[in-house]
Amino acid sequence: MSIEVRNLSLKIANKNILNSVSLAIGSGDIVGIIGPNGAGKSSLVKLIAGDHAATNGDVLYNDRPLHTLSNRDQALHRAVVEQHVDLSFPMLVKQIVALGWLAECGDRQQMLNAIDLALQALGIAHLATQNYATLSGGEKQRVQISRALVQLQHQKVSQRYLLLDEPTSSLDLFHQIQLMRLLQQQALQGIGVLIVLHDLNLAANYTTKLLVLEKGAVVMFDHSQKVMHSRCLSAVYKVDLDVQTDQARTTVFVS
Repeated sequence: MSIEVRNLSLKIANKNILNSVSLAIGSGDIVGIIGPNGAGKSSLVKLIAGDHAATNGDVLYNDRPLHTLSNRDQALHRAVVEQHVDLSFPMLVKQIVALGWLAECGDRQQMLNAIDLALQALGIAHLATQNYATLSGGEKQRVQISRALVQLQHQKVSQRYLLLDEPTSSLDLFHQIQLMRLLQQQALQGIGVLIVLHDLNLAANYTTKLLVLEKGAVVMFDHSQKVMHSRCLSAVYKVDLDVQTDQARTTVFVS
């Protein structure tokens, strides 16, 4: 069971945004998407999430074409964390996290328990009664990740997925590591994870597979340790990079 992306292309106003992209996200996978600005990373996540329609190609969730899934079924299969979510009206943190709960998945007490667990997992239980608009960018990101975790707390479908677009962009170092370890825990529970990252060290050490995009095309898709080598990354990022690996971890240096 997996998300299968087959030859996905996107063209907007005669501009090719994505060109024949294929990948798969299986149970327990943490698939990272890396590449320079404008490579098509966020556009790809939107297509896989069902937020936009592709020009060509297919996205299948557990062998079912995405376009055949109702909004309800999409919500059961995947939770999405976008780059930025701002509100023009006041809401409490706990109210936003509660938006992830699917009513058919349990009673009110189960919902409250799921909210509490998600808030604790992201270290924001103390923010539960604060106005979302007053939070920092990093705190808002952690609230949205908590909402996504709540959405996946059900067993209605056998395989669920978490799709995150640059969730570490506003996080400090401590919370970046906290999040990546949390995603590893989710993967151990069978959740398939897709994450857009700019930090190559996080990508090297916390993902199982990496998709490298450049100008909308796939440069490489393979196990992370096979992707993380100096020649490939230097060519894509147009910077001399030195990738060093030992038994414990991989480190990327700018030469």
